[in-house]
Amino acid sequence: MIAYYVHSPRKENDIIVIPEMAMAVPVDRDRFQEFISASPVFARWSGETCGEINPDQLGTVLATRDEAADVCVLEGDLWQARMAHYLGRVKPDFEKE
Repeated sequence: MIAYYVHSPRKENDIIVIPEMAMAVPVDRDRFQEFISASPVFARWSGETCGEINPDQLGTVLATRDEAADVCVLEGDLWQARMAHYLGRVKPDFEKE
């Protein structure tokens, strides 16, 4: 099952669209962490019914994720900004004290 991480700059929010379930899930810190976790189980998630819609119609698709694979980032700069928004600035190992 594939999920699409979508950012809507007009609404200033993010959703995860799961077409196979015809569902859009609002993103908060916990949901963001689950999306990037080692083994998300999308079938356990709940959200709003969105019918058969192309994720691109809801905003900019920043990343995709198959439950059995890694996150595939499509918009690197925007993805980094959303990571900072939900998780705080993540320092690379060479910057850590």
